[in-house]
Amino acid sequence: MQDLKNQIATIRAEMTRSLEQAGSPFLPIFIKNWKRYETCVLFLLKEVPDIKNLKICDYGCGHPYMLHILKKLGLQVTGFEPYATEHEWATARTLDVDSIYFSKPEDISTYDLVILVDVIEHISIPRFFMLDMQKLMNKGGQIFISTPNVLRIDMYINFLLRRTGHPNPIHTFATMENNYTHHQREFTLNELHFLFKKYDFKPVTSYVRKTVDREAIRKYYKSGSKSIPGQIFEGFKDLLMYCFPNSFANNLLFLAKENFVD
Repeated sequence: MQDLKNQIATIRAEMTRSLEQAGSPFLPIFIKNWKRYETCVLFLLKEVPDIKNLKICDYGCGHPYMLHILKKLGLQVTGFEPYATEHEWATARTLDVDSIYFSKPEDISTYDLVILVDVIEHISIPRFFMLDMQKLMNKGGQIFISTPNVLRIDMYINFLLRRTGHPNPIHTFATMENNYTHHQREFTLNELHFLFKKYDFKPVTSYVRKTVDREAIRKYYKSGSKSIPGQIFEGFKDLLMYCFPNSFANNLLFLAKENFVD
């Protein structure tokens, strides 16, 4: 396991260097979210049997950071982003994955494992999306989800401050120009189980995990209190997420298999 973590750390250093050399404006958000990418990769390598022999699709991959990591680890992976922007294509070229990065449905096939990292919370109507996932998978295929936990500690705080349980403030929601850029709905772990069972997937395993790097977040937003009370408060939130992940941690990790029989 330590050798794997060292390998992933080496990949991170190479990616950081490539993005720096390209002058990518998205380097800070890559660093901010790195902990989540690393957690997802370790989950997949631990929980998916024989993963190196599976045909994988990183669906909705946006800036293809996960795609690059999985490729460097020797996995058979293809990236698909239906709303790919020129910035995302530029990142794909910088990370040398543009040959396996697609935005047209006719360019992709069917897969043994579909990965959805920070995707499902952007879906406003799940029915059609879930049916598309079924078509995308080989018989008995698996699907992996990483998505924010709607019960994370920050949402409780936001509820108290904004008097709303929605992931977006009302000023963001009121000015949305499409139904996929911002979060449409976030989930509890039980809700993910319900959703996938409804569409004939059998849940295999699931975790609630802390994937927050406070220092990286502080640098990204160029904010966050460095005062003693502020640091104590952030430390208190981290402690709650660590000690009570099912109640307060920020990230859901979920693996399911197609063809559920009740």
